Amino acid sequence: MTVEDAIAQLEARFRVGAPTSTALAVTGQPYATICCGGIKVEGEPHPALCADEATAVRLWYEAVLAHGHGIIDGVLYWRIKPELECFRMTVAETRGHRTCEDRFAIYSRLLISAGAPSSAVEKPEVERAEADPTQGGLIAPPGPTERRMARKLKASS
Repeated sequence: MTVEDAIAQLEARFRVGAPTSTALAVTGQPYATICCGGIKVEGEPHPALCADEATAVRLWYEAVLAHGHGIIDGVLYWRIKPELECFRMTVAETRGHRTCEDRFAIYSRLLISAGAPSSAVEKPEVERAEADPTQGGLIAPPGPTERRMARKLKASS
């Protein structure tokens, strides 16, 4: 199986949701960094380096399925689609002679979720400054005092 085959199988198994460019998917959940051999913790080395590409793909695919375990009708959110990485490793060194071999790993960031996108979840409104073209600058949103006064005026009328 190639990386492209594995992606196609996952995208056939799960619906594919819209990606984001932040650490959180549209569900509000964090993406997981999944490599061959399992989830990669920030700052830690790859969980596994493989002797060949096929083994790296197989271990990555199994790790993704384990991440989505139990989710039947889930949505797959890609942050970074899987990338095959090749590392040149010194496996032996005798009398100044190095024996090097290639080792392979796969890196990806994704989320398999059964949850709805966060737009379906009610969240408090965040007020933002608006552009005022007549002033050439920004109008600040009303602060707590202005909002409190507006509520009092509305309640008294």
